[in-house]
Amino acid sequence: MMGVRKKSVRRKASRKKPTRQKKTARKKTARKKTARKKTARKKTARKAPARRRASTRRPIATAPPATIEPERAAPPATVEPKRAAPPATVEPKRAAPPATVEPKRAAPPATVEPVPAQPAGVAEGQSERVGFVMHYWDHVNAAAIRIEHGQLRIGDTIHVRGHTTDYYQQINRLELDRTPIESAGPGQEIGVHVSQRVREGDSVYKVS
Repeated sequence: MMGVRKKSVRRKASRKKPTRQKKTARKKTARKKTARKKTARKKTARKAPARRRASTRRPIATAPPATIEPERAAPPATVEPKRAAPPATVEPKRAAPPATVEPKRAAPPATVEPVPAQPAGVAEGQSERVGFVMHYWDHVNAAAIRIEHGQLRIGDTIHVRGHTTDYYQQINRLELDRTPIESAGPGQEIGVHVSQRVREGDSVYKVS
């Protein structure tokens, strides 16, 4: 019975309430521990990234400083002196050659057809118009003459005149419808042998 009591006494003694001093001492110790933990956490938090950075970072090769060359002063521009233009050589005006005036060619003298000489014994103003030439046959040298007024006989002298015809002739033969006749009167067309070429429309004059 005595032993049981002792145990109970010890238990009671252990269950005694702590004093105020102890409580304050415990609080201080607890605060110090928490403060230490906080400071340790802060240090670890600060050191960790530094370690990581130190471990992960590679040394950056720093490029040598760029050597800036001093700008070279441009050489002074050599201004070439302007060459004086050569004096303009004015060519002397060439005197125009004298105009060669061609001498005017003298016009050839007008060919004046000689006036046929009248047969002997025929005076001027004694011829009369008898008729005109109607046709000319060059292969037989014959002309067709139409008599308008008067008469023509063998042996009469006629004067045939036109633009290019002017000659005298004596009648040696007269024909009417290819038959020889001695004389012809007004309104008849007779054939006469002519000594020169005659043309249609030439006038025929009888020279008495």
